Amino acid sequence: MAAAAAPSNLNVTAMPGNEAEDAIAVNPTNPSNVVAMSTLPDVVAGLAVGVSFNDGQTWTRRVIGTAGDPLGEICCDQQLAWDRFGNLWMTYLVNTNGDVLVALSTDGGSSFTKVADRQTKFGDQPSIAVGPDSVWVSFTRSPGNQIQAFGAPVTGLGQFGSFSTPENVPSPGNGDYGDTAVGPAGQVMVTYQNATNGQGGADIYTAVDPDGLGAAGFGKPTVVAHSHVGGFDFIPAQPNRSIDAEANIAWDRSGGAHNGRIYLVWTQETPNESDNTDIMLQRSDNNGATWSPAIKLNDDLTTNSQYNPAIALDQSSGDVAVSWYD
Repeated sequence: MAAAAAPSNLNVTAMPGNEAEDAIAVNPTNPSNVVAMSTLPDVVAGLAVGVSFNDGQTWTRRVIGTAGDPLGEICCDQQLAWDRFGNLWMTYLVNTNGDVLVALSTDGGSSFTKVADRQTKFGDQPSIAVGPDSVWVSFTRSPGNQIQAFGAPVTGLGQFGSFSTPENVPSPGNGDYGDTAVGPAGQVMVTYQNATNGQGGADIYTAVDPDGLGAAGFGKPTVVAHSHVGGFDFIPAQPNRSIDAEANIAWDRSGGAHNGRIYLVWTQETPNESDNTDIMLQRSDNNGATWSPAIKLNDDLTTNSQYNPAIALDQSSGDVAVSWYD
C-alpha cells in the first residue's frame, strides 16, 4: 500500500511571529468541523483560535482569553478534547492565579463558557480527555509536583454533572509533563515523568483509576520506561525552551480488533546528552499492567532530533496517528 500524500500546510491563525503550545481537535459528530488553538508571542494573555466547518478550507479566526474575558486571562497550556456528543472541552491556565480551568463549547468551537475552576497554588500542564460518558483533566499541583486528576459525568450535548474534587495519584510527587486517557469502561489513565528539571533522564510512569468516577481511586504508578530526556533537556533545535520526554497516551474505545488497547509515545535520547532524540511507542492490552517493548517510530538514519510527540486515535476506526517535530 502506498503511503498517503502529505497534506498542504495551513496557516490557521494568519498571524506574524512564533506561536506555541498548539492544540487541535476534530468533531466526531461532524468531521468537517476542526478547531485549532495556539498561544501568542509577546502578549500578556490570549489564545489564537481558528474554527473551520469545511475541512480546513476556510477559517474563522479570533483571539480569546484576553483581559476582561469571562474565561479569564489565558496564558498557556491549553488542550482540547471532543466527546461523542459534540461537546468540545478545553483545559487551560491563566495569568492571574495558579488554577486549572475547564471550558466548554457546544457550537463547534465558535464560543466557549468556563465550567470548572480547580484552585491550586500553582497548576502546570493540564491535559484533558473524554470517554464514553465522562471528561477528565489531570495536572501537576505545586508545591510538591503532585499529579492530580478530576472528572465529570457527561450525558449529552451541554449536559454534564459536577466536576469531582481533584484526587491524588499515589506517588511521592515530583511528576509533570504528562497526559490523560479514558478507557471503554470509563477507567482513567495518567502518564507523567518524574524528572521535572535538568537534563539527565527520567522514568515514565502510568497510573490507572479502574472505575473512573467511582470510589476506587488511582492505583500505585507503574514505571513503563526510562528516558534519557530530562525535564528541561536542551537540544540545538530547542536551545531556549528545551524539551522533556512528553509522554502521551491514547486508549482505543472503537469496539474494533484492538478495543481496550492503550498506546504510549515518549521521547528517548541515545546515547544520553547526544541530542539524538527519537520517538518511541509502546502498547498495553491489560489496562497498563504490562507493556510491549518500545519501538522507534522515526526511520531516519541520522543523529537529528525528533521530539514533542503527540498521539491521536480515531474512535470510529481504531486508527492511530502520531506527530512530532523533526
